[in-house]
Amino acid sequence: MMNQGVNNIGGCGMVVGGPSGFLPADPIHVMRSGQVRKDVRVMAGATKHDGTFMVTGLYDILAAMELINSKQSNQYDLIDTANRMFGIDEHSGALAGYEIESLFTEQQLESGNFTQLMAGVIDIAGTIVIKASVLRDVQNNARYSEKETYLYSFDYQGEH
Repeated sequence: MMNQGVNNIGGCGMVVGGPSGFLPADPIHVMRSGQVRKDVRVMAGATKHDGTFMVTGLYDILAAMELINSKQSNQYDLIDTANRMFGIDEHSGALAGYEIESLFTEQQLESGNFTQLMAGVIDIAGTIVIKASVLRDVQNNARYSEKETYLYSFDYQGEH
């Protein structure tokens, strides 16, 4: 992987319509059409720092490629690299622009320091990999299920 570079991170995904029959159709199309169980109560949620464990993988890759201390890479490539690694290869710049405005300060971005940027990168990882899919499932259950749907959030603002 190190020899292939940052653009070749990942390499796994769902197999839809494969020989096992496990996922005969793309789950998002099934959910959008309302072909879901209507007799299931759901309670789901997320925590504040749930992207932390995924950022360790990003850190290890960038460190192995000697990019973790690269000010230029951290200033200009880190957000797109994180998005790609966590599953979104978006080319318009809309997502990265939103992330820059909502998750980072100007000082953090100018620093190019991975440690200073880490809180925002943790939020990117948690949102893409966990929070977005949990919210989508909860929304669809609330829309189609005849049973209750609950969403919780642990976003403690205290010292620890």
